[in-house]
Amino acid sequence: MTDQTPTTPNRATRRRRLARNGVVATGLAGGMTAIGFVAFGPGAATASPGRAPQAAPAPAAAPAAPSPLTKAQAIKKAAAKKDAAAPVAAPTAEDTALDAYFSAGYDYDDAVALQKMWNESDPFQTKVDAGNKLLAGEQLPIAPGSAAPAPAEAGDDAVSAYFNAGYDYDDAVQLAKMWHLATPYDAKVAGGKKLQQGETLPIEP
Repeated sequence: MTDQTPTTPNRATRRRRLARNGVVATGLAGGMTAIGFVAFGPGAATASPGRAPQAAPAPAAAPAAPSPLTKAQAIKKAAAKKDAAAPVAAPTAEDTALDAYFSAGYDYDDAVALQKMWNESDPFQTKVDAGNKLLAGEQLPIAPGSAAPAPAEAGDDAVSAYFNAGYDYDDAVQLAKMWHLATPYDAKVAGGKKLQQGETLPIEP
């Protein structure tokens, strides 16, 4: 009769079988005791005794790319950069005199009255002369705004409206750049006409 007693696997065979099944064992006094489990394969995490496996930290999110400028925004930005780089024209002696004249409250009608008193041929030159007198500390023979209405020449009435609204030479320089005009005087005329038509200018006085 054949002996059917199952053969007990030796220690080396048990270690190989445990290792193949993913069990790591170590020898302690009195026999083999499993202390951990290893999951084989790429990206597998090793569990330590008494501690839960920790997940790998999530990768940091890439910074969001800035939104591209629209064509209109790009054109506006380039124009603003060009205007900022353009040199600002220094005020002429005429501009300084005109500023003094209108800042004192005088207007075109006053210039016509002064022109007749001083026997001058051009109201514009009269405003310049009157402004220079004011800058020198002199007083004019009439009070501001006291003259009777007079027919306006081309541009003069618009310039008066410009200064009467509180704008000055520096504002005209800025407006000339914004409107691509040749001179600040052109900006005064254009701005005055807009004001006469009830429009508002793009800058405050």
